[in-house]
Amino acid sequence: QAAVNRSIAIQTDGSLWAWGDNQYGQIGNGTTINSNIPKAVDIGAKYKTAAIYTNHTLAIRANGTLWAWGDNYAGVNGGISSNVPVQLGTASNWEKVSTGWTHSMAINSLGQLFSWGTGTSGQLGQGTSGTTSAIGVTQITNPILSSGETWVEVSCGDQHTMALTSKGRLYVFGNNAQGQLGTSNNTNVNIPTCINCGTSDQMIDKISAGNNHSAYIDNNGFLFTTGLNSDGQLGD
Repeated sequence: QAAVNRSIAIQTDGSLWAWGDNQYGQIGNGTTINSNIPKAVDIGAKYKTAAIYTNHTLAIRANGTLWAWGDNYAGVNGGISSNVPVQLGTASNWEKVSTGWTHSMAINSLGQLFSWGTGTSGQLGQGTSGTTSAIGVTQITNPILSSGETWVEVSCGDQHTMALTSKGRLYVFGNNAQGQLGTSNNTNVNIPTCINCGTSDQMIDKISAGNNHSAYIDNNGFLFTTGLNSDGQLGD
């Protein structure tokens, strides 16, 4: 996985490696020295997934625990600034994690969705916006999903979020100044809002949020993009 100035990778044996900018300890090897070669992180620990942004990292170990390191700007690391991995909370059932400039999201093995950080544009999905106060790991309980439906994927942009359910329903929330939510307007949203619930024949399979644009693939194999197109990132 790559960010603006840094990369991270997990080998088949679960070992975690990182390289690039390390000003804030975001490589996680106990230093703040940049590296142009992969450096082992948390030697001996096994990881299954990781998410990075410019100055911080979040990762889930094979045992389901969640770890954070680097800069805690806006509370993206749950209150932790460190140059080595530090466990975030005590839960051991985390499955997916994603992070952006000011917020982070994760899904546990029960298919529940959680957010933390700062939600100035509603990107936490907690029904509030305009606040500069960071919150800890908090479950998103609105909307109430249908019986048997769970959250399966989440992707954080700069200040917006895309989240996908097991029934292929795509929910979006956060900053929409560039139309990155795909809601046909430029209004920010602070509660997860479904953009394909009225189209019974369209389910979404894959999602990816960029800084100020979004992309998703539906069950028919069609690719959709929305948001800022200053550098041709929408591909249209």
